Amino acid sequence: MITLGPILGIEQDYKYTVVLLLPNGVDTANGSLIELVVSARGITARVPPTTIEDTSQNTLFRFEFEIDPSVESETVDYVIELSNTPIECASGNSSWTFVVPGQEVIPKVGFASCNGDHKLMPPEMHSSEFIMWEKLIQAHHQEDLAYAFHCLLLCGDQVYADPIWDRVPYFAKHGLIGRNSTRNMSAHKISPSEKGDFIAQLEAFYEELYVGCWTRPAIAKVLASVPSVMMWDDHDIFDGWGSYPKDLQNCEVFQEIYAVAKRYFELLQIRTRSNSALLSDDHYSQRVPFRNFEMLILDNRSLRTRDQIMSDLQYKELEDIKDGSVFDHAHGELAKQPTFIFGIPVPVAHLNYKKRAEGLLGRIGWAFKNNFVKSYDDDALDHWDHHLHEGEQKRLIDLLFSFGDTHEPKYIHIVSGDVHSAGAGRVDRVRGAEKRHLNQLIASPIVYHPVGKIQQKIVHWVSEDVTDIPGYRVRVDRFGIGENAPANIYERNFGFLYKAEGKGIMFYLTLEHDQEKYSWDQPRLFNPDK
Repeated sequence: MITLGPILGIEQDYKYTVVLLLPNGVDTANGSLIELVVSARGITARVPPTTIEDTSQNTLFRFEFEIDPSVESETVDYVIELSNTPIECASGNSSWTFVVPGQEVIPKVGFASCNGDHKLMPPEMHSSEFIMWEKLIQAHHQEDLAYAFHCLLLCGDQVYADPIWDRVPYFAKHGLIGRNSTRNMSAHKISPSEKGDFIAQLEAFYEELYVGCWTRPAIAKVLASVPSVMMWDDHDIFDGWGSYPKDLQNCEVFQEIYAVAKRYFELLQIRTRSNSALLSDDHYSQRVPFRNFEMLILDNRSLRTRDQIMSDLQYKELEDIKDGSVFDHAHGELAKQPTFIFGIPVPVAHLNYKKRAEGLLGRIGWAFKNNFVKSYDDDALDHWDHHLHEGEQKRLIDLLFSFGDTHEPKYIHIVSGDVHSAGAGRVDRVRGAEKRHLNQLIASPIVYHPVGKIQQKIVHWVSEDVTDIPGYRVRVDRFGIGENAPANIYERNFGFLYKAEGKGIMFYLTLEHDQEKYSWDQPRLFNPDK
């Protein structure tokens, strides 16, 4: 049986990949042949693995294949065979189907984030916590896949590694959690005699985390049936990664944890370093051209420090893309809808926490300064409007608008998660009579508990809806139509971009409690209606 997977991914127009884990005991070297068998338009192809890597308890296999362009959208079936026999995944399925949009079909792209709990491991969670994944797979299959998702962008926290401090024995053994943990962790040196066992504990934790989470039945069905693109945020490593003081961030224990978390992220979310969408060997930002969409998924964690979210190299790579050719696959009707999608885990245009929140979280952080797990300082530092990131926020916004100035797209969308509420925002740029927009779309959380009533009041007390930065106004927008349309939606959710017949591309949210769906009719960006 397949331990984890299959996980279906997309790396560019018509190029797809599958990764999966098989138990180490499965013999594929001596006579047992593992293949991906893909069927489309009556033609079957047998695909051998291109990458094989061992984990602590399993072996990962990666398969790559391309689908020939078609005028009409089509279904593609696939199975995993071991010695010519289909093998089952953890949910009992042994065959899977996904939908490839036609050459001039605007893809339906889903968005989700925050898939876990800060205390519980996934197998300990009740099935009701995963209701939004059930809703997603039901929406995908409605009317025989007539409204199927063509891609799912998962913008951070696909797993929650926060329970690591209670689940890995090494930390309690050496007094690295609880009182004085900040000082003890910063100063701790790992004994060479214990290092191998410590790393083995970390590998077992992260492998159990991914397997336990992604084999939940609804999640497994979605990941096998909807091609995904993923980017990590802090919880995929552990809460606050990249925002801790230098001595703590660079301590030996943190660096060993990061190395193991990074490997599992790379194998399972990025689907190995062979991913052709990667922009660099130094981080995991990706470019995925998909029909009329240019999707640029930005890594905000690999090179992060308290003073920097992305490196100069990352900005230079984006400048190079901006100065090159884009929308190469947007032909015919698609040429009328060129759209940039920037996947950025933490929203750029959201509530402004800077003034009161930094002070409040700073005071709370001071009270817990000796216990890094309970410190809230990293929560403020995660946001683009923190005073340490103000200059970089403007740098990013300048760059995003320059993509519009250079290529004249219809829309530029920023897609984010992180904040445990859903909604939309805008960045306005006004130059004389000319006004242009970036649209901020937020879908969070799909599993984590939304912000509670008391927390909501605190959030709105410490934040503002509008931020003015030189040349721009950054603001939260009301989501939907009418005076009662909310600015922040505190429900479990997932979002999607979809072009219904007779309408433009619109952003929709599906909510946990079956309230009427909210839709946000965003303005055209660089080709406004006359």
